[in-house]
Amino acid sequence: MRIAVDAMLLGGRHTGVEVAIAGLAGALGACPEHQFLLMHRPGYDARDLGGPFVQHHAAPTWTASRPGRILWERLCLPAVARRWGADVLHAPGYVLPERWRGPVVLSVYDILAITHPEWCKWSNALHYGRALPRSIRRAQIVSVPSEVVRAEIVRSMGIAPDRIRVVPLGISPAMRPVDGAAVRAVREALGLPERYLLWVGNLEPKKNVPGLVRAFELAAPTLPHDLVIVGKDGWRCGPSLAAIEHSTVSHRIHRLGYVPASYMPALYTGADLLVHWALYEGAGLTPLEAIACGTPAVVSDGGALPEIAGQVAPVVPLGDPRDLAETLTELTGDRRRHAELAQEGRRWAAEFTWEKCAHRTIRLYEEAASIASHT
Repeated sequence: MRIAVDAMLLGGRHTGVEVAIAGLAGALGACPEHQFLLMHRPGYDARDLGGPFVQHHAAPTWTASRPGRILWERLCLPAVARRWGADVLHAPGYVLPERWRGPVVLSVYDILAITHPEWCKWSNALHYGRALPRSIRRAQIVSVPSEVVRAEIVRSMGIAPDRIRVVPLGISPAMRPVDGAAVRAVREALGLPERYLLWVGNLEPKKNVPGLVRAFELAAPTLPHDLVIVGKDGWRCGPSLAAIEHSTVSHRIHRLGYVPASYMPALYTGADLLVHWALYEGAGLTPLEAIACGTPAVVSDGGALPEIAGQVAPVVPLGDPRDLAETLTELTGDRRRHAELAQEGRRWAAEFTWEKCAHRTIRLYEEAASIASHT
């Protein structure tokens, strides 16, 4: 079978959905029973994605802009897939191209554009608020990363539950503990102290950085740690930046911005805790990455975080930052519990691989083709 994959979101620095698409695409080459075509933006280095069973098609140069990409996906990508002889199209970025009429698997990581448009850029809320419902209704199979997202689609859109499949995402095999020398080298390169708590993500409203900063302020008098914040400035990052700048312990908060992926295993390994007190996550890979590196995580009850990490990570309900501050103080002071969480977490995180995700997704391709052949 031939499967065409819309990888047009890939390019530049990968975060969020781009990480999910690249992780899956890179594992598809381990499935030689099918052929794959990755369609991506011009200039994108896709050599590491796939293997001999994965072909590549670079879109024209004018698709480098967002409007150009959307236009090409809607009008031209289906023709490229048809000429290649695709049996199934995978749309892994929320939206199904308008002119594709064959079997399709659609990946949806959340439906915030519908349920919480206030947490989205206005352009994304407008675009996905219109395109996402149409795409979900047209797809033979909708792939989601968690039961939480599945339930939200069923509840909000009235989609039959049997059309939605939960396929957990994977984490990079590079996310594993590294030795002390590697941790020290990265720490020195970034100017970090020996003991720190870590937060990773794009600075945007749903990440709840002001709540985290407030909790750190409350816990700081009893902690020897600094707080390290990793991630690029996102949409409406102003409140997050203001919370950091005006914090009573701002001198103990390190805002690093975007950090190369090669640094992340050492950053995770060197942290005492990863704290992810987000308002919502449809998947939540950051806690899993930390856990895979042997660093316990503390998560909120927002979205799928309890489902994805709650088996091995303390869940602190959203609300009073004092509750989070208390948990941070307790965990950093209880070395036995800390060690237990680290050990349990590595076993749990080992279940989340891109190879498993790829094999489960391929079964969806086969199922979508079968459904289409009987309709």
